Amino acid sequence: MFALATGDVLISPRMDSKLRDRSSMYKRRNESPKFRDLLRERCRSRIKASRRALLTEFRQKADNDTIRDVFSSMLHEEIKVLKEGIPESKEEDNISQEYPDDEEQWLLSEYEKVLANEEAILFGEWENEVICPLCEKSALVQTIDDSIACHKCNQRFPDGTSLHGLREVLDGSIATHNASCTEQSQFALISDNESTGFYQICDSCGLMVHLL
Repeated sequence: MFALATGDVLISPRMDSKLRDRSSMYKRRNESPKFRDLLRERCRSRIKASRRALLTEFRQKADNDTIRDVFSSMLHEEIKVLKEGIPESKEEDNISQEYPDDEEQWLLSEYEKVLANEEAILFGEWENEVICPLCEKSALVQTIDDSIACHKCNQRFPDGTSLHGLREVLDGSIATHNASCTEQSQFALISDNESTGFYQICDSCGLMVHLL
């Protein structure tokens, strides 16, 4: 026996039932904000709580694929937690198994919705922040008197540049050193009787450059 579907197309009752169940599943997903809202909120909270750690990891690896992998892993972990707390019907489980491509597409769509803004914020912070080259534990700040300081190690850098300018100096000096030496250079503030200078030093190749 065949059921008459929309557009006078004959389909089997079993397939008609599957299509109706599938349509109902997506309708419930689209109409009920609970799962999506919980997912977005959990991801946003997790990103906010671990933003500093994420920024540090991104700086170390510094490629878009790694960043997306981190976000994707985070999203799937939160989806798993939510699914364990919100039991799905057996029918929906069967549909998910029979239509893995559709399920994956839905997850991808949710991933984009949940993380687009947060990713942009993190990229913006990553591009604009300058991590202290002395302690490597905190972002530098420009104080009211236009000096550059680190609140973690309580050091102030010589006047005469901005955060953007200091970042360019650091990037350029590191790139120049790495082109001829495989060891990691260090940075230091060295004082004499009259002033304090900011230096790049490498014990391996004997580098000692006055940067500021």
